Amino acid sequence: MQDVLHVMRRYDETEQAAIVAEFDAFLARVKTSDSTSEPGLLIAELNEGG
Repeated sequence: MQDVLHVMRRYDETEQAAIVAEFDAFLARVKTSDSTSEPGLLIAELNEGG
């Protein structure tokens, strides 16, 4: 389950580098080619910002 599910944590500017690194690691596990597709599920809160 951990390989296909990523739950984004709430954005905190002081944690930006760690949040991006976690998301990049998730994306690296979700690969698509002409012959295969690895599924992925992302759960995140959408916010219009400030």
